[in-house]
Parts: sequence; structure tokens; C-alpha cells
Amino acid sequence: MDSNKAARFRATSNKKTETYPFRYNVEQRRLLHFASEVSGQSMQSIIEDHLWEDLEELYGHSVPVKVPNNPHEPTSA
Repeated sequence: MDSNKAARFRATSNKKTETYPFRYNVEQRRLLHFASEVSGQSMQSIIEDHLWEDLEELYGHSVPVKVPNNPHEPTSA
């Protein structure tokens, strides 16, 4: 599976199930708020879009995508 296809699959294949507190300082919040106003995206969307894009680019090739009924995927973690 190519990296773009893998990234799309990873992002859309499962329900969002957990939250993780995201910490930032006052200046980072101001930056995020400004980006939200300028882009028209929510602050959550901006964080998610950039975080996942960066992680996919840096590490996505090393983390296999778990495709349902994939005979090559180990059954136990």
C-alpha cells in the first residue's frame, strides 16, 4: 500500500475513540487561534491535520496498516 493510500486508510478506517490532552503555552494558543481564524478551520482540525501529516511523513512507512482480514497481519499484539 503506498504511503498516501496508507495515510488515508489509517485516518478514516476507525472511529475516533480516545482523547489526549494537548498542552500549549499562551503564545502557542494565540498562534493556533490566529491560524483557526485565518483558515476557517477549528483549532482541533488544525492540530489533527498537521500532527497526523507530520507523523505519517516521518514514521508512517514503519507502521504497517492493519487491513481487516489481512492474512499477513499477526493476530496477537
